[in-house]
Amino acid sequence: MSQHLLNAPDQALYDALNRFVWHPEKWLRQTGLSVNAPSLKQMDVQTIRRHVSEISKACDLPLALWRSPEAPGALRLALLSRDEWMRLGLVVSMLPMCGRAHGSIDGHFRRMVKQCLDQDGLEKLDHGFPSAQLTTRLGPGAWRNAAGVALGGVSAIIHQICDWPEAVSNRFSLAFEPGELNKPPSVVGLNSEWMEFACKISWPDHPWLCS
Repeated sequence: MSQHLLNAPDQALYDALNRFVWHPEKWLRQTGLSVNAPSLKQMDVQTIRRHVSEISKACDLPLALWRSPEAPGALRLALLSRDEWMRLGLVVSMLPMCGRAHGSIDGHFRRMVKQCLDQDGLEKLDHGFPSAQLTTRLGPGAWRNAAGVALGGVSAIIHQICDWPEAVSNRFSLAFEPGELNKPPSVVGLNSEWMEFACKISWPDHPWLCS
């Protein structure tokens, strides 16, 4: 399909897919490649793409499925940027506080909520959440370390929601520093209903993220 014939949601998906598959140099982390690879600063674009292809070949990625309206929401999650994943990780880590977020006495938690959610999202966090049980694994003071909490949420999503093909997992991992994805999950009991809820309160008008 010609790019100029795409409607806005299709164009947004096309752009995200194009970036993930064909332009890893735009999102690869500084030390995300193998230890035997030179520094990114020492590599040109073609060399970076060659190293990424050695880890995850484009031909092994489910390109046709990603473009399909029936693509699983968990598969489309892989196309989100690292910044979007870190935000989603924070929101997932907040989910066990559903129903009592407004009343939290943890100032660090309240600050993270305000950074991640608008007023409508905060209202939904307290009033429109799924009924299935979700348990936090965060200890006291955890919200002082926003990056650690976010990565714990990312880990929960990956291990409890994302049953991806190996090529997708391998390529996705390159957006993170070594060891970051080994953080313990911040929540237990995450399911597709909770995941859909987290995506909707994070991005109520997202053009292509079907969860």
